[in-house]
Amino acid sequence: MSESQSVRGWEYKTVFFPLARGWGGLGEVKFDSDAFDTTWNRFGSEGWELVSSYAIDNAGTSSSIVAIFKRPRS
Repeated sequence: MSESQSVRGWEYKTVFFPLARGWGGLGEVKFDSDAFDTTWNRFGSEGWELVSSYAIDNAGTSSSIVAIFKRPRS
């Protein structure tokens, strides 16, 4: 990392992705990997790097995914 990056620091972006469910919210979780790839690639082209991601569970089933990105502050 260059000295200028360490002085400028980082900026962060937190993104919340709800997961779709079938049959009025009672069915199987539907994960659209193509939509995630499109989003991740768009953020990557804007200079964002994925730092962490995790699922939020609701009654033992993943209901959403939270992703945290960072990039050098301008």
